[in-house]
Amino acid sequence: LYSSGYKFLEASLIIASSYNVSSLPILSKLQKGKREIFIDKIKRDFLFVAAIGWVFASLLFFLAPTALPIVLPGTYWQSIKVLQIVIFSLPFILATSVFLNSLYVLGKQSLVVFIFLFQAIFNFILNYLLIPRYSYFASAYITLMGEILNAVISFLILKKVLYENKH
Repeated sequence: LYSSGYKFLEASLIIASSYNVSSLPILSKLQKGKREIFIDKIKRDFLFVAAIGWVFASLLFFLAPTALPIVLPGTYWQSIKVLQIVIFSLPFILATSVFLNSLYVLGKQSLVVFIFLFQAIFNFILNYLLIPRYSYFASAYITLMGEILNAVISFLILKKVLYENKH
């Protein structure tokens, strides 16, 4: 029951994977050129993937209660509520992809590792503390909060790295 809501989020991550595969070579090439063009590409990519993420998440949020019971007969209908929470992680996951790819091509892989390590610890601690009290809904909200935090942290780190590279 719990994991079936997450399966839809996992399936939608193909968008992030597609972006990663197609953007890394382009970002890598642009990073070697004019800084302004590289930053402009990051901004355009962010707006593009964020828009796709919000549209996809909103559509799934509103259509899930009607369409998914057809696909998920029986007791799986309860997973729709989990899906309606975790699907809003998608825009933040996509935004984070832009920021992390940019950090990769700037040679800041170690910072990316620390971001993921922080998120793993964040998720583990909050899940350990909150799931016994609030059930699987706690995990859904923790996932969403973690992805928001991940996007904010990766953006701030990228901004700092770009500023340092300017001087």
